[in-house]
Amino acid sequence: MCGDPDDSFNTRNQSATTLGRTRTQQWQRFLPHSDISNCIALSKLRCVITLVSLVLLMTDIPRTGLGVHNLQEYYPVPLMPSTAVRFGPFNYPVVHIWRSDNANSSTNSTHVQFAALKGTQPIPAARVWSYQYDTTSVGLRGAVELLNVTEFPSFLLYKPQTPKGQPKMNADSLLDLATAFTMLDAFIDTARKELRPTSNTLRYATKHNWIDRMHHYIVRAASKNPAWRLHSLHVPTVSRDTKSPRVCASAASGQRAPPRPRFCNHPGIWKCANPLNASASPVRLWDHMDLRLQSLQQRYPDLDVDVALVSSQRLSSTSGALRSTFYNYEALEVVVLTRGRRCINTNTSSEPSSTACSTVFVDDYRYERDIVQTNLVDWYGIISMLRGGAQTYVWVRLGLLVYGAYVASIAGPGSRLVSTALIVFKIPFQVIVYSSSLPVAGYVLALVLDSSFMDIFLDSYWASVGGAVNFKLVPFLRTTAVQMRGVWLLALLASVMLFAMRRSRSHGDGIPGVRGLLISFASSLTVFGPYKSVHYRDMNITSIFEIPNEGQILDFVRSSNPDGCFNLSSNFYGGSSRTVRLCVSAVAIVVLVFKLLGYLTPRICSLWNGKSLDQYVTNHSLRCTCSFPVEEFSHNVASCSISCIRQGRRPVPDYASIKYLSVGLLEGKASPIDYTEGEVA
Repeated sequence: MCGDPDDSFNTRNQSATTLGRTRTQQWQRFLPHSDISNCIALSKLRCVITLVSLVLLMTDIPRTGLGVHNLQEYYPVPLMPSTAVRFGPFNYPVVHIWRSDNANSSTNSTHVQFAALKGTQPIPAARVWSYQYDTTSVGLRGAVELLNVTEFPSFLLYKPQTPKGQPKMNADSLLDLATAFTMLDAFIDTARKELRPTSNTLRYATKHNWIDRMHHYIVRAASKNPAWRLHSLHVPTVSRDTKSPRVCASAASGQRAPPRPRFCNHPGIWKCANPLNASASPVRLWDHMDLRLQSLQQRYPDLDVDVALVSSQRLSSTSGALRSTFYNYEALEVVVLTRGRRCINTNTSSEPSSTACSTVFVDDYRYERDIVQTNLVDWYGIISMLRGGAQTYVWVRLGLLVYGAYVASIAGPGSRLVSTALIVFKIPFQVIVYSSSLPVAGYVLALVLDSSFMDIFLDSYWASVGGAVNFKLVPFLRTTAVQMRGVWLLALLASVMLFAMRRSRSHGDGIPGVRGLLISFASSLTVFGPYKSVHYRDMNITSIFEIPNEGQILDFVRSSNPDGCFNLSSNFYGGSSRTVRLCVSAVAIVVLVFKLLGYLTPRICSLWNGKSLDQYVTNHSLRCTCSFPVEEFSHNVASCSISCIRQGRRPVPDYASIKYLSVGLLEGKASPIDYTEGEVA
């Protein structure tokens, strides 16, 4: 009678399983007992780093959120669907300068006394910042160069100072009132002469440097971070009976409308507080200009008023990963220069209709607003699923780790919970945080979708009027938490790099790795990248050209731009990638310097003392020896390793030999120290 084939197959499987279990049990007899909590020394620093890392890992989503669900959470001033104000709107006085003699004397302006106000506050001088470094100064300086206004100081145009020998100016410097009065008066006068009567408008484009943040400043030698702006200069006709400069007025029937500033046609209405009655309802931007003009006319009823208006627009567009998300933002800036002149008829026989005019006051008032438009809200479902899934995976994984540590713990003098905590804290935190590719990939996918919005948000947080740095702790911590998301990208890149290295590396050479603290440290440095200082600012105009009044403006600008783009960027990872690369490079340089010092120090010492490296090792007692019967070799090697580590030394394999050198000695470079029966040296 033949046996059942299935029974025979099952018997063979059971025999193989039993044999494998028996061999495993025999092998485990040679292994040290799994007293994990007592195997590795736990320093206070390591405990603190692990604890902080685990807390940050567990609270990633509660701290930073799942994504952008509503733009109003970040920018409380909405304009249109998917559009919000990211900076401003602001309207503020820069300076109001007048002659102390009210222009009643014929004294030259260089010997006249001037007084000035900023709003209602008396000031002794104007700021150089407002006319050289502020973003609103780009359009003004561009018009100065096109019109060749020689009264403007050359240093304001980033040109050598004339005459030489004058003190060097910077962002903190002040401009005396006489110089500021003269240059603004000359600008308005030149603009009136050049643009009238043929045209009241000059349109032009500028390309300028944009160095404002720390990461811009550090790499300024390699990149000036150029930016394009569109400008228009308007010189409206104003008389004593005129109550409005009418820069946004429509053309009369049958007449062609003159070019108007961008803010006149903007779909998002720009409103400002009423300048005459703060309790009244806000008024539109052009109505605010009209009310300010009327206020100056009432203050100086016997003067003729002239107005020059510079409107600037910076359009920028950024697309996210695979062009699935877009971010369009627009900066609008307006500079309104007003002057009052007293004109006296000086009729003579040769010139019967001549008039002598002298300027009494000049006034500088400015407006700023940035808006952003994005479809990121439409991607909230996918982004939140990626981040939420990664965070849930991390919670479950960490919970299973704690459970495994509890099972492996041994109840000693303390409680089993203490032993469990010791096991968890002794595991290198980078193994817990970065070793699993699944959550890291989820975080990175979400990051590449909304990283550009992170850049825009950080840029608007540090942006301010007049170059001031408004630091508030709670908003800063919030931005820091958002910016630290870049740590997941560094972790993914490190994992890919190590995977490629391990495939091409033999096991005898060891296993390459990256310390987790290095990743966290490099990522934490990016927090300081967006930091701004007035001394970083560089707004030098590198290119300028006039735009004809006919045809499409953007088409003409693109044809004049050799780069073929207009403030357009499309990045796999947003503008913060520059900061990340910079920080990684800085950390890599520091590590290489320390490695080089560690390599050269023992050799320099040995050469200085006239001794070889082997003698250096021997004389400094860097060896760690253990004695035990050779038949217990496999069991005692691990115990000896633990003992040496606790003494501040660690085992370093070299070919088939085993040696123990101190942490400070270069690994694997000393002569091999062979072990003999009963001793490992």
